[in-house]
Amino acid sequence: MGIIKKIIKTFFFVLAGSILSTAIFITIFWPGLTFPIAVIWQVIVMAAITSVGTLLFYSKREISKRQMRLRIILHYAYINFVVLATAFVCGWLDFTNLVQVVSMIILVAAVYFSVNLVMFQSEKRIADNINQRLRTKYPEDEKQE
Repeated sequence: MGIIKKIIKTFFFVLAGSILSTAIFITIFWPGLTFPIAVIWQVIVMAAITSVGTLLFYSKREISKRQMRLRIILHYAYINFVVLATAFVCGWLDFTNLVQVVSMIILVAAVYFSVNLVMFQSEKRIADNINQRLRTKYPEDEKQE
C-alpha cells in the first residue's frame, strides 16, 4: 500500500477512534456539555496531524526489529505529544486534574492500539490475498518446495 494511501486510511481510523474517545471523555467528565462546532474541526485537524506520524514507519529498505520497536515507541510518543498539546491549546481538559490527564492518556492508548490492530489485520488480509493469487497463478512453484 502506498504511503499516502496508508496515511489517509490511518486518518479515518484515527478520526473514528478520536470521536469515540471524545464522546467517552465528555460523558465521564462533562455530562450534558454542549460545545461549538470548532471542537469537531479541532479533532479533525488533530487526527490529520497524528496520521502524518505514520511517516515514521516509511523506509525504502528493510528495517530491523530493533529499529521497528524504536519507531513504534517514537510514534506512540509523537501521538501522545500531539494529542496532549492539542488538548492544552484547545482547552479540552484541566491539566491540574490528574484523573483527566490519565484518562486522556488511556484513551490515546486505546485508540493507538485499536488503529494499529485494524491496520495490521487489513495489511495481513491484503498480503494473504496476494499470496493466494500467486499460488493460483504459479501452482508448480509450490510443489518444488
